[in-house]
Amino acid sequence: LNVSIASQCGRDEICDSNLRIELLNIKYLTVSGEEYVDQSQLTVDAVDRVDVSLSFENLGENAFNAFITFELPRNIFTHRQVLPQSTLIRCNDTTHLNLTHANYRCPLRPTINKGDVIGAISLRWQVEPLRGDEGTVTIPISIFVPTGGINRENITNNNKDYADFSITSISQYFVAILFSSDQVSYQGNFTPRVDNMASNL
Repeated sequence: LNVSIASQCGRDEICDSNLRIELLNIKYLTVSGEEYVDQSQLTVDAVDRVDVSLSFENLGENAFNAFITFELPRNIFTHRQVLPQSTLIRCNDTTHLNLTHANYRCPLRPTINKGDVIGAISLRWQVEPLRGDEGTVTIPISIFVPTGGINRENITNNNKDYADFSITSISQYFVAILFSSDQVSYQGNFTPRVDNMASNL
């Protein structure tokens, strides 16, 4: 039995892929799944989830076993799931012992042929409770093929994109004012006590 296998990797039989990734959109969702009113920044305690949509294509020869990677700060995000257009992509935390950051690796389909364009990949991240912190966080998102052979993405910058989040947190403060049912009145140089139900605030 003879089986013909076509890798379409040129005469040298080394696949020189050229993977390109592009960040399309970022949406902030409330706990009910609706879009948050202010889409200009991630408001912690008001935004429950973040959807990051991206697309990628292969400008070179066939790419095999390609995967997406991204890194999340644990104090702001946890990864829940990835929602692609067709089949579910599972992302694994490859640095589960790291207490500050989590690096995720998401295998894509086995073969991305030359000229393939794939869009509507949605990374969904859960927002962690955050108190008293604000600023900007940058999350790199990349696409690679396993090491071995010639990978053009190692020498080009089109296989990386960055999600920049301006983050603010909602802080709620409660002031409790306690006073007794007695009002102390002052007159002259001494302090006689007058019993009544009054309070001057």
